[in-house]
Amino acid sequence: MIVAFEGLSCAGKSELIGALRADYPVEYAVVPELIMDTTHGIDTYLCQVNDLAKSQMAELLQATRPNVLVDRTFLSTEAYAYAEGVEDAQALEAWYVDKWEDGALLLPDLFVYLRLSPAEAMSRAHQIGRASQPFAWYTAPERAYAYYEEYFSMPHYCVDTLTVNAEKPTAELVPIIHKAITQGRAKHEG
Repeated sequence: MIVAFEGLSCAGKSELIGALRADYPVEYAVVPELIMDTTHGIDTYLCQVNDLAKSQMAELLQATRPNVLVDRTFLSTEAYAYAEGVEDAQALEAWYVDKWEDGALLLPDLFVYLRLSPAEAMSRAHQIGRASQPFAWYTAPERAYAYYEEYFSMPHYCVDTLTVNAEKPTAELVPIIHKAITQGRAKHEG
């Protein structure tokens, strides 16, 4: 089962993924965030390549563990393109749909949406020294938040969603998320 973690930067996606992997090492493989050099902003093309590579990695890792945890997917690229005011955001979304239909992009079986207010995300970003980076993760978190909220408020017929309050401590969230993943896998296998 492929499980994608989404939400604003500093919501705790990587921390939760690491905690799940540490608590249940036999059950989880991890596809980390691959684009790390964001000092000059985010390039949408690189994000698209990143998303395709992560999809391929997730597909390969499915053979090694029952669950593959993915740190961000195409939704993050769409959310932050929207936040940055990319003129042709609809073309970007259409590109992802084409890749999904062609089989080049896997849809996760479950999205875990870590809901965190833009104010709290910025507070966390300030605490770790990221808030001054010049791109939409930190300059327009409200727009990215609005995108996520709209996306995850709609019913999705082929992907389940678990929304959790990212202000809760990781130790409280790990068993909740693990249970949802276990139930989701049973549902998909049954």
